[in-house]
Amino acid sequence: MHNYQAPVKVLFSASHAISPDCDCACMPTLVPALPLVKGNLTLYSATRAWSVAQQAEWRIYHNPLGPAAVIALNPAAQALWQRFATPALLPTAEADSQTQLALTALLQSGMLRPVDTVAPLFAASQVLGAWIHIAERCNLACDYCYLKKQFPDPSPDTLRRIVDAVLRSATAHGHTTVYLKYSGGEPLLRFPVLMETHRYAQAQAARSGKTLEGVVLSNGTLLTPAIVAQLRAAGLRLMLSLDGLGAAHDAQRHYPNGYGSFADVAHAIDLAQQGGLEPLISVTITGRNATHLPELVEWLLERDLPFSLNLYRENNNTATNYDLSLNEELIIAAILKAYKVIEQNLPRRHLLGMLTDRTNFAIPHCHTCSVGQDYLVFDARGRISKCQMDMAHPITDMNDPDPLQVIRTSASGLQNLSVDEKEECRECTWRYWCSGGCPLMVYRATGRYTARSPYCHIYKAIFPEALRLEGLRLIRYADILV
Repeated sequence: MHNYQAPVKVLFSASHAISPDCDCACMPTLVPALPLVKGNLTLYSATRAWSVAQQAEWRIYHNPLGPAAVIALNPAAQALWQRFATPALLPTAEADSQTQLALTALLQSGMLRPVDTVAPLFAASQVLGAWIHIAERCNLACDYCYLKKQFPDPSPDTLRRIVDAVLRSATAHGHTTVYLKYSGGEPLLRFPVLMETHRYAQAQAARSGKTLEGVVLSNGTLLTPAIVAQLRAAGLRLMLSLDGLGAAHDAQRHYPNGYGSFADVAHAIDLAQQGGLEPLISVTITGRNATHLPELVEWLLERDLPFSLNLYRENNNTATNYDLSLNEELIIAAILKAYKVIEQNLPRRHLLGMLTDRTNFAIPHCHTCSVGQDYLVFDARGRISKCQMDMAHPITDMNDPDPLQVIRTSASGLQNLSVDEKEECRECTWRYWCSGGCPLMVYRATGRYTARSPYCHIYKAIFPEALRLEGLRLIRYADILV
């Protein structure tokens, strides 16, 4: 085998450690080292390829059937990869150590595959996620909120029984990790109850032999240094909602009296960072704030904050707020302008979980999210729904011996179909990354679960640019990542 004189560098985006249906700061982990596969290998040609501006020696590839969405190859790596354009025997004994490492990376990324491997493998999730309403109340009156806030807050006993129900199903179905999302309303309105519930969950998870992860989904207006310290000590993540700077945020996230919440949220971000707790910033893009997205992204990058861009989803409470709806051309233009800001300020952190709405570029998958499979949503009364956006249709409750089994086998309500069952998606390049979009949104827009997302055109416009940005990021920090 050729002994490459130049360094052979293969860079690729790693997979996520936490459930793909995640609103918190789920950071990527390195793909574990795999032994070299001996035998015939076949090459998956990249469906998308870009030459990188001002770094012509690198090429960025998108492999729609590989475990890595973005792969960057330097010239020596490209030459090595191209040797397998037709199936060829992998002569591991003849390869030097550098080439061995490069071949391993090409295998891990999916750019090289064993000749008898045709389709991507969709591994069962080891994470059971649960959405728990700590408080039914909220101190804000956000214009796109889906919650009716019609029941009393759950009692501490109800919350303990909810935790028990989650752990019963986790044990029954072999999940190794339980991931709790403490939500509301505003969960910080009942912070002592939240902490009591989490301590109980920690004790019960340890007794059950489960790893416990948790995130608090908050509007941030009630955050204090003491709360930050307790969240950090408990190992809890924090997600804060911020939709713009100043008036752009206040136009849709405000108090009942109409007073904006931006100043309070910005202060909360400062408190969290000063206290050593890195918050994930959740940005909801609507027709009201879209044009202001680039300056918000610049503000977030200056503070080195992880963030996620999420497109507005109409619900039963917001159908009359017509100005929240998304105009495709406006949204695409706004997002691409925000991407230009990112290109000028590339962060070191993984980008693919941040830039493409609720689609997931962590690893190929045939379901959009874990709804109906590895996800339970509990309301204030302990009733269980498939999705927090569809809590009006509970399927079972916390008293069920195995609520996840009921959710998985229920033929009523929300159906999260495989993308291979969606006739409009079967031939799409992006199908194993998008999976057809939010199933609830698809059904509300079309009356069918087999249709594609109403945001399909937006996705197709932004996906290539998001992948290009991740490739540029990999190359920018190549000496750190390899």
